[in-house]
This record gives sequence, structure tokens and C-alpha cells, in this order.
Amino acid sequence: MLKKIAVALSLSLLIIVQTAAPSAAQSASETALAAVRRSDASAAGRNGNVPKLTPAEHMRRAAVYLANRAFAEARAHWQALADDIDAWERDRRLPTAQPLPPPPGDPFGEDEEF
Repeated sequence: MLKKIAVALSLSLLIIVQTAAPSAAQSASETALAAVRRSDASAAGRNGNVPKLTPAEHMRRAAVYLANRAFAEARAHWQALADDIDAWERDRRLPTAQPLPPPPGDPFGEDEEF
């Protein structure tokens, strides 16, 4: 009898843990979606076009939209990235490179003490 109660308790605990985890992930995903939508709305032009962003930011926003099944918004960011690539090919130029800061503790990074 005691063994059956222990099994029932462990199964119910397992069910509770498994059902609680997706809601936390879903909440984080919905929060990211809301943040991206606010950013797009505040940076969009008068006609509602996708704002001019870095390629990495277009890809990040598209990934958030895809994870939340907002396919039209994701497509707009992928299209903006494709338009940037077409412009680079048409103008025969590359995007400007952004220098990366040295990692913490890098012995060859800029150090003002020595």
C-alpha cells in the first residue's frame, strides 16, 4: 500500500514538473515577442516598413517571430535582409565591419595599466 502511494506521488510530481516547464518557456517566448513587436513599432517608418537594422538584428527578430509562429513578420525581416544582400551585390560593396572588443582577460587586448 505504501509503495503504491509513493509511486502515485512521484508520478503526480513528475506531471506537475513537466506541465510547469513549458509555461515558463512559453512566457519567456511571449515576452521576447512582445519586446520585438514594440521595437519594430517604435522604429518603423510612417508607412510601416521594417526599420533599417544590422543583419544580425534582422536575423534575431526573424527567429523570435518564427518561434512564435508570426510568419508574416518573420518574412518581412528575412526580406529586408535579402534586400540588403541584393544592394551589396548591386553596388559591389561589403557591409562595414564592426570591430569586436577583446574578451575579458585577453593578454593582447588594450590594457591601460602597462
